[in-house]
Amino acid sequence: MAISVKDIGFDDDLIILNGDFSVEFSDEAHVEDILDSYLGHWKQFPLLGVGIEREVNSNTNKQQIVKRKIQQQLESDGYKVGQISLKYNDTAKVLDYNIEFERIKNERVQN
Repeated sequence: MAISVKDIGFDDDLIILNGDFSVEFSDEAHVEDILDSYLGHWKQFPLLGVGIEREVNSNTNKQQIVKRKIQQQLESDGYKVGQISLKYNDTAKVLDYNIEFERIKNERVQN
C-alpha cells in the first residue's frame, strides 16, 4: 500500500504561504537526502546513506554496484524501487540520475 508523506517545504529557504509554513510532499527530498548522506550521518539510523558524491568521484565503471547500493538503501527506508538510471558526465564530473520509487507503509512511517 503506497502512502504519501508531507513535511515543511524548502527551496533554498523555508517556503512561507499566507504567513505559515508550506507543507509539501517530501518523498523526493527524502530520497535526495539519503543519496547525499554518508553512512553514520543519521544518528538514529547509522547504516542509512549512499554517499553519492563519493560514488561519482570513484571509478565510473561500477554503475551496477551503485544502483544496487541505492536500491538497498531506499528499500531499507520503506520505498519500493523501480528502474534506476545513472548517467555520468565525465567532462562536467556530474552524475545525472533518475529513480522510480514509491513509499510503502512500514513501521517507521505512521499515518
